[in-house]
Order: sequence, then C-alpha cells, then structure tokens
Amino acid sequence: MKPIKKISFYIFMFVLILGTAEICANIFFHYTKDRFTFHDFSDYLLDPEIIPNLKNGWDFDLGWTNTYKTEYGERPRPVIYKENLMSTFGDSFTHCDQVNHDETWQTYLSERVGENVFNFGVGGYGTGQAYLRYKRISPKIKTPIVTLALLEENLSRVANVYRKFYFPKTGGPLTKPRFTLDEKGRLKLLANPIKNPDELIKLSRQSFLDKIGKNDFWYNQKDYPIFSFPFLKIFFNKRFWLEVKYIKGDNRIDDMVARPAYLKDIWSSPEADVMFAIFDAFVKDVRDSGATPIIMIIPTKYDAVNYFTNKQNQHNIRKIIAYCKKKNYLVFDAVKGLARNAKSMDDVKSYYRGHVSPLGNKLIGQAFFEFLAQNGLAPTKKAITSR
Repeated sequence: MKPIKKISFYIFMFVLILGTAEICANIFFHYTKDRFTFHDFSDYLLDPEIIPNLKNGWDFDLGWTNTYKTEYGERPRPVIYKENLMSTFGDSFTHCDQVNHDETWQTYLSERVGENVFNFGVGGYGTGQAYLRYKRISPKIKTPIVTLALLEENLSRVANVYRKFYFPKTGGPLTKPRFTLDEKGRLKLLANPIKNPDELIKLSRQSFLDKIGKNDFWYNQKDYPIFSFPFLKIFFNKRFWLEVKYIKGDNRIDDMVARPAYLKDIWSSPEADVMFAIFDAFVKDVRDSGATPIIMIIPTKYDAVNYFTNKQNQHNIRKIIAYCKKKNYLVFDAVKGLARNAKSMDDVKSYYRGHVSPLGNKLIGQAFFEFLAQNGLAPTKKAITSR
C-alpha cells in the first residue's frame, strides 16, 4: 500500500471510529439526559403559567412554608399529650415526606416518651431557613428541647438563593433568604429577592436572574457539561464522572440530593463556615431561651448505605460531628442510629421509599429516645391524654 493510500486509510478509519463513537454518545445522552446535570441557562427561567400555583406557599421571610391549619403551623399530631418535650426544625426528612402523620419519627418518639414532639419541617428547606422558622415559632411555643435537623446535602441549600439555580427541575422554583458572613465572620442575612408574590414574574427574566445570581453559589458553578454536539466531550467532564460515581446502583439526582458532584467541594468552601455559624446562632438562641439545643444529622439512603458498607460516616458528616463536639453541642447521629439496625443491604433499603419509610422512622425515633436517655433528657413516660 502506497504511503498516501495508507495515510488516507488510517484517516478514514479514525473518522469512522470517531463518528461511530459520537453517534453512540448522542444516543446514550439523549436516553439518559434526565439522570445527569447539564448547564443550560434556559432551565433557570420560570414558566409564568405556574406562578398562580406558587403563590399559596410563598413566604417573604422564609421563601416558602407549609400551610397546616394547626395551632402553631406544625404537622398534625395523631395524639395530643399534656406536656411538650421538643420542637424539631429542618427539611423534608424532618417533615417526613411520603409517610402518614402517625408514621413520622416525631410521632414514634412522642409515643415513647408520652409527650409532644412538634414537627416544623418543611420540604426543600436549607438549614438557614429551618433556623429562621425556629426564630418565628419560638416566641409562640416553648419546649424544653429544640432540634435543628439536617442532611449533609443541606449546605448546598444554605448557599442557594433561587431553587432552580440548584436544581432546575425542582417542584418548588422559588427564591429564599440566605445567610452569608460579613467581613468579621458574623452571620449576615440577605433578604428574599422577591418581595411579594406579584414579583414572581421576575424569575422569567434573564436580567433579574443575573442580578440575584451574584449571591448564589450554584449560579456561579458553570463547569457542568453542556448538552450539545459533540457529545463525546461530556465524557471528559469531571462533574459528569462524579455524578456517575454517585448514581451507580439506584441513587438518583433529584430534589433531595441535586448536586452530588459538588458535596466534597462545597464542604471545603467558605460556605461550610456559614453552616457552622448558623449552628452557633441556633445554639445560642435556644440556650438563651432556657431550652436545650440539639443538632441532628438525618441520613439519606446514600448515607445509610455508606455507613452500613464502611462502618463509619462519610467525611462531611464526620466533620459536622467533630465541630459540634468541639463546641460542646449535643449532636444526635441518626445515620448511625438507623444503619446500626441493618443486617443486610436489603434491610437498609427497607428503611427508605425515597424519604425514610415508616420502619426507618420508627428506628430513628427509638435511637433518638436512647440518645435523650443517655444525656438525661428523656422524661418518664406519661399517660396519653387528648384535648
């Protein structure tokens, strides 16, 4: 074969292989697009047609909130006791999504102690919002114990202003206030950029999103792959492979854990200092009120699987626990409290149905009771009395 023909043959084969690979990549990513995160600004724009549905839960001070018609706005309790023990604040894992009112870990804990455990969890909340809700509720109801519950992932929400910047497919595309630190390292609250429900239409305008994005960690993370030709380039993106590592098995990228590829980076960023400053403010406020504060770490399925497999928590959860212990804060590790019961991976899976299952909540309630007893905080069980 003459040199020119030989070179032409190699070029042809290279182009053929590359073209075939690109076609395969195109098909693969069109089929799996919903499983990965891609950068596309148009995903941030709010559809004006859904605004009427968003107005009901909108809240300037918190971003959004539940609308339960109960005495304090808490999740309904199946049994009302004479005495109050605890108020709990956090996200959907505190609210206990996907189970009935009598299947939350607060209900199981109430049954164990014979006193009221109030559930003020709200889906989609970051720890800053949970703290702000505590500030709103605390003048209305006093409980001997107040718990601020969080997931490892919740730091991602602390750093967020507009939910779509964090998870474009979110079912709650609203803005919220967020905490930062001032030049002296003190907590500084940035108000909700939407002042009233009629301003929600601004979220459909790029100029407004550019403006509020300056204070949003996720708006400024643009190193995710772009869903476009050539699709082969996506395989060379670091975030893509970190997401592949996370979703292997049956983990999903969704509203619960929207940016797994950044969990390591964000906990090594200054945003972690904001989270710890929220802890400090919460503990001080609760102690000043005469109550006992508890920081609670709730496990996602990914956390429970990791603990069962490795017999220890992930690095970021260990970091949270270490900070609390250093500051002499009571910290309840529900990851360990739940995963310790598993004898097999099937057991771990039975503790979840997306959020924690009724069985998982029962085990968390039992573990929390043991934690309270170990710290001299568990009351003697009283008779059930309705009112």
